[in-house]
Amino acid sequence: MPSYSMKLIFPEMAVPLLGIVVLTLFLPLTAMTYMLRSNDRRKLEINRLLDLLHIDPSYRQVYAIDQHQGRDCSLLMVAVCYGSLVSAVGLTLLFLGPQIGLAEFPAVKLTETLSFPQQGSRLVFSMAFLGAYLWGLQYLFQRYSLQDLLPNVYYGLGVRMLFASCLAVIIYNGADALIGNHEGSSSSSLTSNLWPALAFLIGIFPQQGLRWMSARLSILISDAPMAAHRAPLDMIEGINNYDLLRFEELGIETCYDMATADFVPLILKTAYSARQLADWILQAKLCACFGAGVVDLRRNGYHTILDLSNLSDQDIQALATETTLTQSALKQACMAVKSDLEILRLQQVMELLSHFSQANEVTEQSHLLLQERQRAERAEQKLAQVEAQLQEARALTHSPA
Repeated sequence: MPSYSMKLIFPEMAVPLLGIVVLTLFLPLTAMTYMLRSNDRRKLEINRLLDLLHIDPSYRQVYAIDQHQGRDCSLLMVAVCYGSLVSAVGLTLLFLGPQIGLAEFPAVKLTETLSFPQQGSRLVFSMAFLGAYLWGLQYLFQRYSLQDLLPNVYYGLGVRMLFASCLAVIIYNGADALIGNHEGSSSSSLTSNLWPALAFLIGIFPQQGLRWMSARLSILISDAPMAAHRAPLDMIEGINNYDLLRFEELGIETCYDMATADFVPLILKTAYSARQLADWILQAKLCACFGAGVVDLRRNGYHTILDLSNLSDQDIQALATETTLTQSALKQACMAVKSDLEILRLQQVMELLSHFSQANEVTEQSHLLLQERQRAERAEQKLAQVEAQLQEARALTHSPA
């Protein structure tokens, strides 16, 4: 009898088990492929950039790619084990919850009419987990393509899956307690059918929802001036949600943080190009100065704070009449461009990078190198001819008359 029941249960569990194994193995496979992938090109780009910008050579020792490679690999594998364990537990609850005796979470009775968690919480938890996991796969793939897989990516993925699932369960139980559950009503059945889809969306977008709520609450509660809330990082052109998460890992959450960030460590800690980072920092300085007024500047063709460097008094007056910005604010920004050493440094960086990447200069330099090589080959041929003539002359002088 037990063998017969096992024969019936095993085919039902085989496909879910296979799905759990395949989905869980994706995390360690990405880490192993990343560690086996060569970083020679990245190292070459960093060394060439440090030479071009005349950066202190000590940065090579502090931020070297291979200096702590063994330790980084071990830390990465520990993080992968954590993320894989969380993934396996969540996927097991999703696919095999009823089979392992967890069709519902054990409920704790809080009052005579209220218990936590309510019926249906396991499905809500699992669907939110699935949404967070699928988002994490996409995020992992993007970080892998940028060669920017770090241990905190896997830790963040595991925490995100747990956080999104618990958040969905809390919202589900809170809504159920507030609205009430009227059995047999059409609205109740419709709501219960929508909750798995809502939980899935909560799993994909928990950060955006919390960021929106925290931004609204910080404006109401914080004593900081309103200008401090008018420059979020997504004001910068070219930054998407994945870039926001990457900069949050570095403690950069607003344009003010980006405007005061050190340029060189950002190049060495992230996979972004030097030109892109310099442009974003210069945009952040413009956003930090004008806040929402940067939209008017962009309409008039001003995208970074460097674009204000050549404005005359007449240009400032005309720009003030065409936009909502004041002349005093524009004059202060123009003075900051001329006096801020960091802006001048970034301007020099942009000029160096533009000269470095110009195709005509590379072609001309290659042409000069080719000409010098041809001259050297001709000189070697002439030298060989002279040596041959000298040997013939010596042979003639030593030969008997």
